[in-house]
Amino acid sequence: MNPPDPTDIVRHGYDAVSHLYRRDDDNPVEYGPWLAALQRQLPVGASVLDLGCGCGIPVAATLANGGHRVTGIDLSEVQITRARQLVPNATFLHADANQVSFPDQTFDAVVCLYALFTCRSTNSHI
Repeated sequence: MNPPDPTDIVRHGYDAVSHLYRRDDDNPVEYGPWLAALQRQLPVGASVLDLGCGCGIPVAATLANGGHRVTGIDLSEVQITRARQLVPNATFLHADANQVSFPDQTFDAVVCLYALFTCRSTNSHI
């Protein structure tokens, strides 16, 4: 029997907890200062890639509502479906960030919050 694919575990986990992890009307204030600082650094109408965008709240929503062109990528189909509804002025793709590619210089900035914390181990006893 093969062990479960860690990517599938993460995907199914976020599908299951999407609405518990972030409600549609959430506005987490801890992101405010960071997002304001980022927007000051971006050119007007910047193209931004949000890797691990979740449901689009608050990062994609804030940037898209600030006039930037946002593309969000997430493993979870539930998260992407919600993001498309909650942030209709952005583009969202259901994909694995490790598998997606774009031409060079497509984006002015890349945001990746809380998505690169999982590591794989080839050591079976861990």
